[in-house]
Amino acid sequence: MNKQLSTYLDALRFLAAVAVFFAHAPGFMGGWLWQLGGGGHHAVVFFFVVSGFVISYVTATKEKDAGTYAVNRLARIYSVAGPAIVLTTASYYFIGSADPEAFGKLEATLYDPVTTLLSALFFLNQSWREVIFFTNGPYWSLGYEVPYYVFFGVLLFARGAPRALGLVAVLAVMGPSVALYLPVWLLGVFCHRCTQRKELPLATTLGLFGLSLTLFFFVLPGALRSLNAASGEFIAPCCAGLINMNAKSFAGDYLMAALVAANFIAFAPLGRRYRVFGPRLAGIVRELSSHTFSIYLYHMPLLYIASALCPHDRHPLLNALACLVVVPLLIYGLSLLTENKKHVFRFFFQRRLAARLS
Repeated sequence: MNKQLSTYLDALRFLAAVAVFFAHAPGFMGGWLWQLGGGGHHAVVFFFVVSGFVISYVTATKEKDAGTYAVNRLARIYSVAGPAIVLTTASYYFIGSADPEAFGKLEATLYDPVTTLLSALFFLNQSWREVIFFTNGPYWSLGYEVPYYVFFGVLLFARGAPRALGLVAVLAVMGPSVALYLPVWLLGVFCHRCTQRKELPLATTLGLFGLSLTLFFFVLPGALRSLNAASGEFIAPCCAGLINMNAKSFAGDYLMAALVAANFIAFAPLGRRYRVFGPRLAGIVRELSSHTFSIYLYHMPLLYIASALCPHDRHPLLNALACLVVVPLLIYGLSLLTENKKHVFRFFFQRRLAARLS
């Protein structure tokens, strides 16, 4: 992957994580800054395409065997998901003592704690039924992404009958909602393969890049409502109950994913032709993007704690300060200890794998 494309993806990843943050923050600040909200679900669809793209890239260039692939995926996920599980559980029970009213509202949406924790730990929280993970709403997407890692690993590294049986087994565990978005993730894989093929003419590249942005910003917002309404028409009434809430807008999400993929395919040759990001800007983008996963998984439990300690209706200024300053600083500190220490988790999983094979 050329450095310009890599930096472009990093910049978009960071902006998508910020979009998820601001999709939730107004709800903890009495609606203040609501104008910045509304893009959280679309950002997750973007993450699915990027995830497929990146996994295709690393398996084509670095992760040539199943062991390396498994260790790197485990380290990447659990370096943040593991601490997020601890933080989320702690924040949930803290809210129970600090703000019983908020705790009561949460309790009404949850399964029992054991089911909730186990489904989060093994990323089964979206398989066949939706299990909300306490105070961590964004955690739902890991119930999609991790099964896609497993599916792609089986597809890439297994052979013959074990591969066929393995793929069927993974699809069976996924359930209909997760399987419904597998094409979105695989579109990222296809997108990466396209960027490695014959160079597009400059006029075609510029046209595709401009068209993807125009449709994304000016056509997609208006089309989403009708497309998402049409999603329900494609689902048979007998199956509607099997589709989780976050999967019900799949028609609009398919269109958005196609526009994202087209944008990436168009930018790749532009990045090879022009230096869009200078060294200094690329360094800043790389640093910001190194905290993306932490922003995504840590922000909501911390916002719950901030709003429990400084409720907006009683302390509006302190509430805004806690949500917009203290929470991002805490995310940054946690990221330095977790997401930026993936090598520690990688070493741990390498040792576990070596022990099992010896």
